[in-house]
Amino acid sequence: QKTRMSPMNREGLWKKGDVEVLLKDEYIKKWMDTLAAFKSNSESTRRNYLCEMNLFLSKANLKPLDLIEKPAPEIRAKLIEVCSQLKSKIYAIHVITAVRSFYKYIQPEKSFLLKISIENDISPIAFESNRAGIPSEEDLQKLLDNCRCLRDRLILLFLRQSGVRLGVLHELKLKDILDL
Repeated sequence: QKTRMSPMNREGLWKKGDVEVLLKDEYIKKWMDTLAAFKSNSESTRRNYLCEMNLFLSKANLKPLDLIEKPAPEIRAKLIEVCSQLKSKIYAIHVITAVRSFYKYIQPEKSFLLKISIENDISPIAFESNRAGIPSEEDLQKLLDNCRCLRDRLILLFLRQSGVRLGVLHELKLKDILDL
């Protein structure tokens, strides 16, 4: 079975072995089991959450137990610090989403304290120099102008607006798009 690599893996920011070790933690295991109980949550989402949580914990030099024991403002500060070092807004959003999901199911009273705005809490300047590979507005317009059918235009616009990875596009179902 072919497995997809998340952007975090392509960046070399985590290792599969590290993620497997992370699954041995009781809190992480409980989080993953809770996510698995929801039918709308896919295995690829859980795998990506694990990878993004591992990225956050390794860059913040934390252990899963620290997420439980440390106060929310301290975790929030670490989350902002780590996300401002990432290569793009999309990576930052994925990491924030994974950490907030953990708290949503493990310590719901902390999850609202971790609401982070990319635009306000993390300097947009941190992402400016790392836009390689993302087409400019002019390039996107050229691509759209050269599309031969409405389907291709919609795919380009959807990818640009949603931040969905190209590798995940073919896995989407209508209900996923309606949820967006």
